[in-house]
Amino acid sequence: MDAVVRALFVYPVKSCRGIPLDRAEVEPRGLRYDRRWMIVDAAGTFVTQRSEPRLTGIEVTIDEKRRALRLSAPRKRSLRLPLAPSEGASIKVRVWRDEVEALDAGKEAARWVSAFLGAPASIVFMPAPSSPRRATT
Repeated sequence: MDAVVRALFVYPVKSCRGIPLDRAEVEPRGLRYDRRWMIVDAAGTFVTQRSEPRLTGIEVTIDEKRRALRLSAPRKRSLRLPLAPSEGASIKVRVWRDEVEALDAGKEAARWVSAFLGAPASIVFMPAPSSPRRATT
């Protein structure tokens, strides 16, 4: 039986709207740009569509020329973040049962996502040499 790919998406920000692709680059960590960003709550635990279905309302676009990630949502000004930040406070966040290192995207990003969700939250980036985590769901 041959495998057939009928649609291909990346989700740069976990649980936000995906981006359809015609082709993708595969890196050691997986598809390029896939799930490198996360939204975390005030306790540093990642937020998913399971607990916050409104995340599907956040549209994510990648501007490779400007090396930027743009988040937009209805009735909100867009938020632009560096595509692969090298600066930011290193913080520990929880993904399922694992604790990993991430880079905080800063106060502007936290204000944007907190206003969207109506609760304290932050956006974090998972750098390539990030803490390893086992595959769990």
